[in-house]
Amino acid sequence: MCKESTKAFKDGYDFFQRNSGALKAGFSGEKYIENINDAIKQAQANLTETGKQYANQKAAQTGGFMAEQWHAGTFNINAAVEGSKNTAEVLPPNGVFAQADIKTSWGDDFGLKYIKNAQKSAFAQSESFWEKYNKYLGLHKDSDKTFEKYLQERGFSSENVNKNASIYEGQARLIPADQLDEAIDVLKRKIAKDEYLGKDVTRYKETLENLTDRIKSPDGVESIPLSKEDSTTLAELARDEELDLNEFGLNTESLVKYQHIFKQAINAGISAAVISMVLKLAPEIYKSIDKLIKERKIEVSDLQNIGFAALSGSAQGFINGSISAAITTACLAGTFGNAMKSVNPSVVGTLTVLITNTIFNSMKLATGKISKQEFAQIATKDLFLSFSSVGFGTLAQILLPEFTAFSFLIGSFLGSIVGSFAYEKGLSKFMSLCCDTGFTCFGLVEQNYKIPDEILKSMNIKSFDFKTFAPKTFELKSFELKSFGVKTFNYETFGIRMISRDVIGFFKVGYTA
Repeated sequence: MCKESTKAFKDGYDFFQRNSGALKAGFSGEKYIENINDAIKQAQANLTETGKQYANQKAAQTGGFMAEQWHAGTFNINAAVEGSKNTAEVLPPNGVFAQADIKTSWGDDFGLKYIKNAQKSAFAQSESFWEKYNKYLGLHKDSDKTFEKYLQERGFSSENVNKNASIYEGQARLIPADQLDEAIDVLKRKIAKDEYLGKDVTRYKETLENLTDRIKSPDGVESIPLSKEDSTTLAELARDEELDLNEFGLNTESLVKYQHIFKQAINAGISAAVISMVLKLAPEIYKSIDKLIKERKIEVSDLQNIGFAALSGSAQGFINGSISAAITTACLAGTFGNAMKSVNPSVVGTLTVLITNTIFNSMKLATGKISKQEFAQIATKDLFLSFSSVGFGTLAQILLPEFTAFSFLIGSFLGSIVGSFAYEKGLSKFMSLCCDTGFTCFGLVEQNYKIPDEILKSMNIKSFDFKTFAPKTFELKSFELKSFGVKTFNYETFGIRMISRDVIGFFKVGYTA
């Protein structure tokens, strides 16, 4: 009984080892699409809220605020698509002088100017401290505040500030996409003119170097450029509560391309390979340590077993994991249509392992390495353990909903073990039925009615095979001297041996003594 229990546990563990990597990869594909959808929802919510907040202003004026949310939102969406951890965030107005509008996780700040034409946007981005001070005096004509006092109130010292430097120095300057080329020409002409006149052009050069129409991170993720007209359109739609980013192509169907699915599959496959390798190595390492403790030595063959286990486990895990992640990601992204967007990643992972195992065993069947009975038994067992694994995993998710992937894997492990014990018990009962009734289960169980040769010999019953032909051989005649001996005799006896039907092979029933 102990041996049978050990085999059942080992079979359940082996199934989980083959299955776990694909399950984890399937959940990683689900998480990938979930991150994209969350980023889209967050961008939608921020744009809608901003539109409502400035609903009393003209759409053209609100467009600048909408552009801030658009660039931060679309950057985060594309970061999710590319699997980047970089983020962008719109800073709320807090009265800080020349405050950036958007901050990023990698340290760059972005200031936006969405004004009616390229020249105004370019010059607004290059506004100097001195210009800003003169504007202040224009608004406060009775003020006698000095430039030094003006800077001091805003946290600057006149000794450390070039009055002709841009107040946005150090920030990336973001303007409408349809104004960028013209704004660059405007700044170049201004630089050339003022240099000719001997004026300080530091702020214009610095602005030109940092002028852009999008947020871009060091790893290449970008926000989606936005024109001045489109920013106004966003403001109008948000004000009327009709904004839907899906109409702007911001959905998984449009954003997730085949290269993203392939990239996700490779990454998930690598993770699955590591998981499968660890689970495959654990028993081998345990056996080696146990042998080392008991025998105080370890053989080269033991180390070879560890190496082969690592190779086979990682290769199998990578194949199953990458396939599972690719299918899950493509389905949830809508690549195969809306009907497949509700696919369960655990089911995809389990079916992936089931199908790859079936293909592998089919090749073994075709090459004669296993019989059709063995193939049927392996396929049936895999299917039974798959149902048990998914069932227990789903139950674990219900009990621990906050740990979706982890709880499913724990439940799947328990399901594999319990399912293996249940299968072995059921198989034993099934074979007993076949022994008692002669049931062949549509030819899967072989019923052998031939009495074994050892039993026939014990009964002094001669058996013969089909005649075979062998050529005659020649031998020299020889003779021996006659000898004599005392004849002996034994009493004739007989014995009784009971024969019965029992399992004599793989899915094979026959007579045994």
